[in-house]
This record gives sequence, structure tokens and C-alpha cells, in this order.
Amino acid sequence: MKNPKEEIIVKLSGVRITGTAVLSLWGGGEGSIQMDETTLDIKNATRENILKQVNDGQFGCEKILGADVSVDYIYVDDESNHLIREGYYIETNEADQKLFHGGQS
Repeated sequence: MKNPKEEIIVKLSGVRITGTAVLSLWGGGEGSIQMDETTLDIKNATRENILKQVNDGQFGCEKILGADVSVDYIYVDDESNHLIREGYYIETNEADQKLFHGGQS
């Protein structure tokens, strides 16, 4: 058994994006679906790039109306172990729709 290290250095490397998207369905009606999980390098983790990750979980829809987005921090230690730390939430609005990935709009 290895002796535990007294000090571990971790580096913030990226973000994990998950959440629930609200969809306008083909033929009418609305629904919600769990988005596919995506990640971004920390250098690219802007609000705009995070919102570009909003997706319909490959379900297919007419339009993504909005989403509740969870952004968690990804840290990596000196042995390449990934550690996830809860981050923050983004509630989208209608102006954000142009950034979403999915639907026809």
C-alpha cells in the first residue's frame, strides 16, 4: 500500500456541463429532457461557450426554448486523477436561444 501524500496539488482544467433543456416538440407541445453531458477546457469556459453546449440530448426537436444548466469544475491532480467540484447554475432566457445546439432554430 502506498503512503498517502501529505500534499496534493490540483489544477483547474475545465468545466462539466449538464442540465435539463425545455423543448418545443414537432407537432406542438413542450417537453423537457436531460441534456447530454459535455466538457469545456477552462480557457474556453465563457458564458457564451457554455450556452452553446445546451442540447436536446439527441432527441430532436423543433426548438430548444430554454435550459437549467449546471456547470461543475473539473480539477486534475499530479497523477491525472480528475476531481469534480460542484460549481454554479445558469438559468437561460429567450435571448440565449440563438446559442443552443439543437432544434431547427
